[in-house]
Amino acid sequence: MSHVSMLTEKASGETGCVRAFALACAVFFLSCGGAPISPADARDSARQEFELGKAAYNREDFRVALAHFEAAQALVFHPVTAQAIAECKARLGDVDGAVIVLRALLASQHKLVLPERIEDRIAELQWRKTQRSDPRAL
Repeated sequence: MSHVSMLTEKASGETGCVRAFALACAVFFLSCGGAPISPADARDSARQEFELGKAAYNREDFRVALAHFEAAQALVFHPVTAQAIAECKARLGDVDGAVIVLRALLASQHKLVLPERIEDRIAELQWRKTQRSDPRAL
């Protein structure tokens, strides 16, 4: 028996809020239980999220940018997106988080990763963290 069948069967014997909640859950399971997203759709969605993140970053709205970049990365891994996530974290004062992302990027050994540049950025972030009282000034 599917999740939807179980929920709708349960809802048929209930009334009021419980039934509405059960039906809402059934709709949710239907929307989640559809065909998996295709790689092309995932790339398109990731590209849209990345562009929204870029626009927010350019407005210096780093929290919004980070959310979009993380959404893009959840759909399709890309080293440029990982670097954007690290930069947002650094701008928000989370230098340790930025360094963790950059180290993970190094470990990925992705063909587009330039290890020297990533290592230099890690060193720069760590040095600036020791030099400034306001880590957002990175």
